[in-house]
Amino acid sequence: MKKSSICGVSDMLFLIDSIRQTDQYIADIYLNGGCYQFHLMLKKFAPECEARITKERNHIVTYFKEKYFDITGIVEGQFQPLNQHEIDMASKWSFAKNKALQICECPVCGEPLVVLMSRPVSAASVNHTKVELKRG
Repeated sequence: MKKSSICGVSDMLFLIDSIRQTDQYIADIYLNGGCYQFHLMLKKFAPECEARITKERNHIVTYFKEKYFDITGIVEGQFQPLNQHEIDMASKWSFAKNKALQICECPVCGEPLVVLMSRPVSAASVNHTKVELKRG
């Protein structure tokens, strides 16, 4: 069986757009803990892809054909290659482990309202597209 591969930027954008179209909330997964796994998936289609990390060390993008990509498409910014410690760190990131759950849509604009449960719950603060539950 022949493997499909990504040959250029337009192929990469087509693949990313196809993935993004699978579900309206798929980007939430790959922007909230799943970015390194997203890179690994892209690397299966384009083995020459390289992982890069933001200077804040909180997001992984894919470097391919002199462009940077994440689930949103081409991204701009300052990114650097990962060292082994950063690879180990990013390998542990997970949307599920972040405990981020989409619960409904904003009645005004239709954007997702998301509960981020990173700490035990006692009070809620609302920021339009996110509800962050905080310890009181």
